[in-house]
Amino acid sequence: MTSLKSSVKRTLGPKNVAYLKFKASKFSLSKQYRWDKKKYYDNFSNVFSSDENQLNAKITFRAHQLEKGLSHRKFRAGFGKNPLTELSGFLKEYINKGYSKENKVYINALSCLKTYAEKHEKLGKQLPEHYTNNFKFIKNEIANCTSKIGGFEEVNIQQKLDNQKKDYKTLFENRFAIREYSDDPVDINRIKEVIAISMKTPSVCNRQSSRIRVITDEKLIEQALNIQAGFKGYKLPPCLLLITTDTSAFIETKERNQVYIDGGLFSMSILNGLEYVGLAACPLHTMFNIKDEISTRKVLNVPENENLIMYIAVGNFNQENLYCKSFRNDPESITTFL
Repeated sequence: MTSLKSSVKRTLGPKNVAYLKFKASKFSLSKQYRWDKKKYYDNFSNVFSSDENQLNAKITFRAHQLEKGLSHRKFRAGFGKNPLTELSGFLKEYINKGYSKENKVYINALSCLKTYAEKHEKLGKQLPEHYTNNFKFIKNEIANCTSKIGGFEEVNIQQKLDNQKKDYKTLFENRFAIREYSDDPVDINRIKEVIAISMKTPSVCNRQSSRIRVITDEKLIEQALNIQAGFKGYKLPPCLLLITTDTSAFIETKERNQVYIDGGLFSMSILNGLEYVGLAACPLHTMFNIKDEISTRKVLNVPENENLIMYIAVGNFNQENLYCKSFRNDPESITTFL
């Protein structure tokens, strides 16, 4: 067999062999993407899916939307008609299927709903009908919920002044997504320090595919976030980072998803670095449809060989800062020992 392969290679010549390998890799990549598509399509939490894990995802997503509204400095009474309505439906389905009410996801939803009611009461605002009508079926459970894992919290700027003296565990555990910033401009030298620290991030075979754009032009930030559409209702951040990865750093078709792994690792390094130097930050997705991706690439001059990983909004802390509590599951619930 080996001699036959060698004979074929000699007959075709190096260029033709290389061309055939290229065509084979193209076919292989198409096959692998079809496999990826099937796995994702068969298992993601679509409108018709309702196993426990999928319902957990839907409930958590809608509860977190409430947390974001609750943590807004300019609180808007009665907000969240769509999230509240959908959350109600998901909770009804969760209960009807007999899933555990001791689950943190369920408790977090109750906690968020109780916080929603309490904030309206504290401000002397009437609860909207889309709250009172949607949650009659668990009204007592919400009222009797004693857990505080859902909702919002406040952190003072004084708590961030000595971040560079904190150990890694303390620094990591006290990093929160902050969406509102002071009017002071961001010190670009601190951003440069963060990027320098993040260069130590591991990457596949040390190929270092990650790229970063530091955007301070207000017009560009506005255009980019208008397309992104996940920062509405907040004042524009004074600085916006865009993390990308360069596809040309990858060699084999089986590395097709490594662009996101390397980019994700680098993004986490940036977030931790921003916390270390005392800057407030919030990660923002770049999960775009084709139209929005093309528009984003045009606005920020991002070439096709770079993959959009995420934005990070950056600014200086206010004196008092509100943030989503964003509960975390117990380590035991996600760990398997083999």
